[in-house]
Amino acid sequence: MAGRCLFAAQFDVLVLRTIDRPWLAASDCTGFGREFLDKKSDKPPVLTLPHCDMADFDSGAEASSFQSAMLRGDMMTESATFLTRMAPGAVAPWHWHTHTEELVVLKGTIVAQLEGHEPVRVGAGGYSQLPGKHAHRFRCTEEEGCLLFVVDEGAFDLHWIDENGNDITEEEAYERAEKEGGTW
Repeated sequence: MAGRCLFAAQFDVLVLRTIDRPWLAASDCTGFGREFLDKKSDKPPVLTLPHCDMADFDSGAEASSFQSAMLRGDMMTESATFLTRMAPGAVAPWHWHTHTEELVVLKGTIVAQLEGHEPVRVGAGGYSQLPGKHAHRFRCTEEEGCLLFVVDEGAFDLHWIDENGNDITEEEAYERAEKEGGTW
């Protein structure tokens, strides 16, 4: 039974749920990692993914709190679709992207917050649109790991920001997130 997937419809969205497959347990809260953002794939797009255990998640990124599996496109140069697996408690601190990012939660629950708005819990089957150039943050709840289906409308970029909206390093963004705590 290892690696089997259950398929369930929730809110008219196909939900993939992994059984007997350990999710990341990284607690160092390292971010997306340069190995992921710099990765260029020569693989053809995934046209059909019959089982979630067939997704080709980043090899070599096992120590990261985030792992992704490209489904379509080259995220560094064009719009792309991919799966992102988050460890329990993983946090994406305040940041923004040039292009709109859309996501559907396939497994677990995230807490998403757009600047100027209250945090919102988004569970399996839920959808969130994060408009381009709007600061946001999100985290995977402590209860379980999360699996997200993500569509980016253009080349993926990441701008970490401080409380005034100024660009900062990824390390500084995670320091800020740690100071703010994970209860938002």
